[in-house]
Parts: sequence; structure tokens; C-alpha cells
Amino acid sequence: MSTGSHPSALADLRVLDLSTLVAGPYCTKLLADFGADVIKVEPLSGDPARSLAPFFGDHPSLEGSLLHLYLNTSKRGVTLDLSLPTGRVLLQKLVAWADVLVESFKPGTLDALGLGYKDLSKIKPSIVVVSVTPFGQDGPYKGYRGSEIVEFALGGFMYTYGEYERPPLKHGGHQVQYHTGVNASVATMVAVYHQRATGEGQHVDVSSIETQAATLRDTTSLYAYMGAIRRRSPKEEVTGEGGQGNMVASKDGYFMGGEGGLPRAGLRTVEWDEVVDFLGNEELRSFATEEERRRRRGELRAILQETYAKRAKYDIVEGAQQHHFMFGPVETPADVVHSPQMAARGYFASVNHPTTGPIPFPGRPFIMSETPWGAQRPAPLLGEHNHHVYCDLLGYTPQDLVSLHQLRVI
Repeated sequence: MSTGSHPSALADLRVLDLSTLVAGPYCTKLLADFGADVIKVEPLSGDPARSLAPFFGDHPSLEGSLLHLYLNTSKRGVTLDLSLPTGRVLLQKLVAWADVLVESFKPGTLDALGLGYKDLSKIKPSIVVVSVTPFGQDGPYKGYRGSEIVEFALGGFMYTYGEYERPPLKHGGHQVQYHTGVNASVATMVAVYHQRATGEGQHVDVSSIETQAATLRDTTSLYAYMGAIRRRSPKEEVTGEGGQGNMVASKDGYFMGGEGGLPRAGLRTVEWDEVVDFLGNEELRSFATEEERRRRRGELRAILQETYAKRAKYDIVEGAQQHHFMFGPVETPADVVHSPQMAARGYFASVNHPTTGPIPFPGRPFIMSETPWGAQRPAPLLGEHNHHVYCDLLGYTPQDLVSLHQLRVI
């Protein structure tokens, strides 16, 4: 997918991406897909994300990780060993070209190599360096390694998720990392706005656990102002076993509906005859009063469960909407991919990679009418653009490139 004749929003932005795994690469992916010229600088062994499942066709390879392929669309890719003096010289030349450098090394690593923000700002005073790490550039945890589950826990979110009687739970996937990547991209653009206005660069410090803590909302406020601790929900509120849960099982999945399947319609009073007509079960006529429903709660719950278990979730939701009840389907990944709403808006984008051929990827995170999003190219093969970047951009000769390769610099 491309933006065609329309200009890209970030077409004049040059970015070096030294980050690995998820958060930093997602930050630079957002920039690249909106037009920034992003050069991904990988170690000779490649970004560790290349080794993370799932793999295309379930065949592990450096070029087949679907996570890596998704996170690095629209980028050019080079290899470079920063532990070698010549490698550091090459990076310094790339810094002179760039507006922004995004990195995810352990704090102090680049400083030890003479490539920290203070060193790079001597080469280019306007450079914006964005450091994306689990805990930030200082503090007692700065040297610790982090992971998705660790950051979700230390950011405070995990304590509030799951059932009260059981241990806390983590969200699925890499949600902390993606959230951190979004924060890093926003911070990058704020720093670039300042750079363009003043000519000044700066060091942006993005912490994953602070990204989590920043969105705890009432949880931290409750403790700060009242000493109260927000807890996980009692079991009946989660599962509906006490009639209070919103998650209800259907014949082919789940839907969210009322309280244990009892319809609600916002502030409007729901007439019981309307509920019976919606569910099509005459047994429910005997529960006409609130007092009767409360007294026979267990029996009512069993009838509701049996009734919903015979119907498909979309049939239930569409029928509920006809009555203006507050129901919604719990969609599986397959449901999302085949969603008519997503299709109508052209959300999913086909990206053609040499390893996979054309496959659908999640598309633009938002729509800009005049400067559209577009995956300009598939994720780079390992070292795919070494010649283009080192020869065409920095002026090295093909013979130089051969020597750099033989010396394991690139």
C-alpha cells in the first residue's frame, strides 16, 4: 500500500532506529508508515525480534517472524557492529544525516561506546535521541532487564486484573510494549517540533513502567487521596455466577450483555415483556417482578444460560440492538480480520514480503485526510540496504563495502 500522489506527513523526517524487540521498533514503525525515512540499524545477528514466534508457515527463520515483519514495515535496513571502532565511525556519519535516533540499549551502554546523547550532540547539536527502556535512564531499577510481564506488573496494572480470589493476570500479547511505542512516537514528534522551531536537540527518556503507571487513573488517585487500594473483582462480577457479570456464553462464543445476560438499555427502563419477547422463552414470564427475579435468581440464571447457549452470538447481538439493549459481541481474531466494519474502512493492508508473499497486516492507527498512511515497503531483509546506505548515502565504494563485510563491521 502506498500514499500515491499525496505527500506523506513525515516525508522530511530522517530517523535512525537502533532499537530492538517491540516498543522502540513500534515507535519507528509509526513514523516510517507516515513517511519518515527510517534506517533500521541491526547487529550482524539481527534484531532479536527476528527469532520470536509466530513464524510464517510455522518455519522459524530470520526473515519469517511475523512480529518482526509487522514492526518494521517502511524501513530500510543495515547491519553494523557498534563494538568495533569502524562501526562507531559509520554510525557517527549516519547521525550527521539523521534528525532523530531511537535506541533501546541498557542505560549507559551507548555512553560507554562514546555514542551517548552528549557525544552525538557534538556531531549534530540538533539531534533528538529517544531512549526507550523498561525503567528509564536513572533510578535504582535502571540497570534491570525488563519484559512484558515484568513491566505490566511493576507499572501497577496487573494487581487490578483477574479474579479477586486468584492471582493477578496480565493482558495478552505485547500491549505494554505497543503502548510504550505509542508514547515514544508522540514524545519524538514533540521533540522534533521543538527541534524545528529552535534548532535544539534533546534527549527523550521513555520508561515502560511509567507508561503503565500514567494510565492507572483512579487507582493511584484512590490511594493518594483515600489510602484505598483498588482490588480485582469478586468472582461473581467477572463470571456472572452471581448474576452480575457482563460476559455471557453463546452457542459459538461470547458476548457482553447486561448483567449476566439480563438486558439493560441505558437510562431507559426495560419492560419484562420486552425481555421475554427478545429471548423467545415463555418460561421467563413467571419472573415478571424484580422481587421474583431476586428470589429465584439461581433459577433465572440457569434459564438465561440455557437460552443463550442455543443461539449464535451475532444473532443475539443483532436481536438485542433491535430492542436498543446494550449488547456487543466478543470478537475472536478471525472475527476482527473478517469484520465488515474493518473492510468498509479498508483497515487491513496487504504487504508483499519476499519471504511470505502478500499477507494482510494491521493498517493505519488513524486516518489523515491529506497525508495518508502507507506501508511503503516490507520489512527489510537482514542487511538488505547496506549498499544503498553506505555507498549511495555515505559515499563508500563497493570495494569499501567488501572490506567492511570481510572485517565483520557490517
